Amino acid sequence: MNTRTKARRGDVLFAQDTFYKHYGVYVGNREVIHYRTEDCNDNNTSNSKIIQTSIEEFSQIREVYIDRSNEDIRNSYEETAHIAELLLDTGRGEYNLFSNNCEHFANFCKYGHNVSEQIEEVRGNLLMQGGGNVLVKVLMGFGGLIPTVLTNIAATIGKQVFDNSVGKDDCFKIDIYDDLED
Repeated sequence: MNTRTKARRGDVLFAQDTFYKHYGVYVGNREVIHYRTEDCNDNNTSNSKIIQTSIEEFSQIREVYIDRSNEDIRNSYEETAHIAELLLDTGRGEYNLFSNNCEHFANFCKYGHNVSEQIEEVRGNLLMQGGGNVLVKVLMGFGGLIPTVLTNIAATIGKQVFDNSVGKDDCFKIDIYDDLED
């Protein structure tokens, strides 16, 4: 188990919200690259894009964790930060809650794979609730049109799933004022 608790350049961070985790890549100098609207008061996720903000803006007063899961199969820390910086300049396509969100972005930078465990678990919960593939396909098709409604559905169906990784051995809570390497 890795016991280092300071965030370093190339670490994937997440800010724990009530029903979801917001992901980004720490790039040093107290800055995080992540998907978000430029105006943090704008809740219309269709306006989201890859931006670089201070860690304080990233956290929005939420607890912040380092995600150290699957460290043995990841890109190097420097490669992860470099990919995030390239995507900041070039973009990564239009934001979509189900196929191109902040967790997809961070995991693409870290592993080279476009995956969101949160979305996969919601999809699994929908199927277990009897929604079937048709409901999942319909919801995914509307990901950019009604993200607030979909987020509420996801929160209702799978809140317990989203809290699972906090407290595990591969996630470390950090103090955003003290636990950062530059």
